[in-house]
Amino acid sequence: MTLEKFFTSNYYFLITGSLFNSKYVAGDGKTYNTLYNGNYISNFLGGKEFHMGKNKQDIFGVNARLLVKGGNRLTPILLEESREEGHTVYDRDKWLDEKARDYFRLDAGISYRHNKTAYSWIVSIDIQNLTNRKNIYQSFYNEETGKIENLYLQGIIPIFNFRIEFGL
Repeated sequence: MTLEKFFTSNYYFLITGSLFNSKYVAGDGKTYNTLYNGNYISNFLGGKEFHMGKNKQDIFGVNARLLVKGGNRLTPILLEESREEGHTVYDRDKWLDEKARDYFRLDAGISYRHNKTAYSWIVSIDIQNLTNRKNIYQSFYNEETGKIENLYLQGIIPIFNFRIEFGL
């Protein structure tokens, strides 16, 4: 499902949502979840521009995106067997049966565009994963601690940008 307002009147937004059940049939004839079978995904994004400066030719912009989806699938780890063997041993009878907690990521950005007759310059900062949420990618057995631990996706990532555009 999608609801969209195209960029007019200096703003836009897009809301999407999907429900799904992603599975496959393996060579053994059994049906399993795929790694990314989180069962749902939704996006909310939007932005607004404000005209400023002399003759209102410069533009200050703000934008944000929120992504919420079901967590990746995980295969249970056999702790005792992992300790005995010194590496991660998965329960192959329960392949991708468990689900990590839901994935949450908020991205936001601001920009400023200064327009001249022959060129423009733009400075912006975008921050991915603004809340620094530790989204789980997978679990593994840590032989140093003797425990099952999680491997996480990227934390907060700031992206600074300066660009010059020349007219024709």
